[in-house]
Amino acid sequence: MTMGQATRAVDHANTISTLSGSGALNLRTDVRNDHGT
Repeated sequence: MTMGQATRAVDHANTISTLSGSGALNLRTDVRNDHGT
């Protein structure tokens, strides 16, 4: 994925996190791991 897609995915995860809590934190971690950070 490109940098822009990764950023968008993290932003989306942050939005979900605000709404639903810990499930989205797992998603954000997965995105970061996929991006290698």
